[in-house]
Order: sequence, then C-alpha cells, then structure tokens
Amino acid sequence: PLLLNEEGCRGHRICKSNLLLHLWERMGVSPFATVAVGDGPEDECMLRAVGTSVAFEPKTPPVTKAATHTLEGSLLGLAELLPDGRRLGNGGDVTSTLFG
Repeated sequence: PLLLNEEGCRGHRICKSNLLLHLWERMGVSPFATVAVGDGPEDECMLRAVGTSVAFEPKTPPVTKAATHTLEGSLLGLAELLPDGRRLGNGGDVTSTLFG
C-alpha cells in the first residue's frame, strides 16, 4: 500500500517515489529536505522526486541523469552533501527527522 499512490508516479503502478509521498505527508517533511540514494532503474523516479539525490555506483546512465549527485566507491561522500554534515534542509537532524 505505501508504494501505491493515486497522486504519485504515473510511470509505475508501484514506485518508491509513492512511498516518499506518504512519508512527506505523514511527517510534514518537504521533498527539498529529503535525500535519496539509489543505483538502479527502479530508483529513477525517487531520485527525481527529492531535493538531493545520489546515484551510488549507478547501474545505468539514466540513473546518473536522474540524480543531482553521483558517488562511487563509498557513501562517506554523502555527509558532504548535507549542510553541516548532519542536518537536513528543514533544520532537523537526520535521526529526529526519520524517527521523530
């Protein structure tokens, strides 16, 4: 049910971006304050839907194109993409935003 959303992705019946729509609504988080990491074609919609997206060792060129950033080898570079290395755009830290 969380991967389904009538107002979400039109390209896929079941899509990770639809899960994000549910989370944003439930948690009151902006898409621009969300970071997503993916590597395959099933992640493209999710990568396009968020403010900061990372193609981690992307499997295809379209995945690279869908993301705002690309990382190879290690996810440690992800910390550099976040303001002050730990906070999301809405001012909450990663832990409190995810687990409230």
